[in-house]
Order: sequence, then structure tokens, then C-alpha cells
Amino acid sequence: MRTLIVYYSLTGTTKKLADMMAQLLQCGAVKIPVFGSLKIDGDKKYDMVIIGTPIWLYAPAFPVSRFLAKNRGKLPKVAFFCTYQTTIKNSFEKMAHRCGAEPLGMLKLKGSEIGAEAGDAQLKEFVEKISR
Repeated sequence: MRTLIVYYSLTGTTKKLADMMAQLLQCGAVKIPVFGSLKIDGDKKYDMVIIGTPIWLYAPAFPVSRFLAKNRGKLPKVAFFCTYQTTIKNSFEKMAHRCGAEPLGMLKLKGSEIGAEAGDAQLKEFVEKISR
């Protein structure tokens, strides 16, 4: 399956998770610019796009929201992951609404869980689920 990971990361936490995921999936990972201006030709180049974001004020980071809105209806299968410190509330629902697609899977990890045994197990489970 041709897969691409797109993500936004301000502090490097979400980038770390995106890089770990890209290594497991043997695919590329591209950072979304601050203004969310990344456009991809999803329906022609990729079978799945995995979108990652930090959670800011119970919502996906602005660059990710903007990316999803700009690519609404253009993405193939999608999956979501997020990094957070307190709670994600309904962030995944907001992402699905923005891009107009239901995700194949969703992963949420606190920054402290990335690279830890429990976090690695959740990441592997997520990758297995979306790869089926």
C-alpha cells in the first residue's frame, strides 16, 4: 500500500512519532507548513494518507486543520494520530469533519509515552490495524 504521513510539529514531539511510524511502515513523512499550504495529489499517488497533529486547546493544530480543509474530498483512505498533554476531547471528530472522510484508525499518545514500552505497543497496534 502506498502510504504517506503528513504531520505538523512545533516542538518535535509529533515529528518523533511520525518518524517512528514512517520507519515501521517504510514510507515517507512530510511536515505540513505553518499555514497548512501543503497539497497532495492523494487519489493518484497514495492509497492512504496518515495525518498527525499536536492537540492545541482541545483541537488539531491550526496548520493541520487548514491542510484538511484545503484537501477536503481529495484524500484517499486516511488515518489520524495526535500527541497531547491533557486531553484530546473531540479532536479526531473535528479532523474527520474537516477532511470529509472517516479514518481507518486513530492513535493518541502523550509525549511521555512516545518511545516508552506502552506507547510503542500502541503504535505497533495502530500500524497493524491500518495496514490490513
